[in-house]
Amino acid sequence: MKPNEPRASLPSELRHGLATLATLRDEIRLQMHLATLEAKQEWNDVLEPKLYDVIALAEQGRDEAFFRVGEMRERLETWLASAKNKGYAVKSPALTPESLHHTSSSPVSQPSDSARRP
Repeated sequence: MKPNEPRASLPSELRHGLATLATLRDEIRLQMHLATLEAKQEWNDVLEPKLYDVIALAEQGRDEAFFRVGEMRERLETWLASAKNKGYAVKSPALTPESLHHTSSSPVSQPSDSARRP
């Protein structure tokens, strides 16, 4: 399963958070060709592995996943904004705070209590 396709059994807020992380990840990957060596190393050695750790927590249904997804979203948004301010990333009108925090109007079913993991 790809990180931008969260499982339907996850709570909708968590699925939305994972979709936002996937969007940020994709935007960062697009910008990497302009990044400095230091920025590339930070992404490859620190941020991307942590991103996949957070995705794994969410897919396991761990309680701390809600906090970690939000924390990781903030970290990636900060990193991307810093990259744009330093001039090694192109400002993208497609990725705005408003576009990252929109809510879906499509109905989403909530998992039953038995489907949730401790």
